[in-house]
Amino acid sequence: MIAEGIETERHLTQLHWLGCDAGQGSYFARPIPSEDLLDFLTIQIPRWSVPAVTECHTECHGDRKEPFS
Repeated sequence: MIAEGIETERHLTQLHWLGCDAGQGSYFARPIPSEDLLDFLTIQIPRWSVPAVTECHTECHGDRKEPFS
């Protein structure tokens, strides 16, 4: 499940509890001017690497493979 429009920590917590695997929204980053995009990506992309996401998912959800019913 992918959530769009996460704006608060409460939204994020509820979505994790519901088994949401990914999301985006202003809670993570506000819109930036296009001229700042390259610098932003150079700094941020290493922080969002696959090992970090996998580690967070395992920590939050354990070995659960199926979403809640």
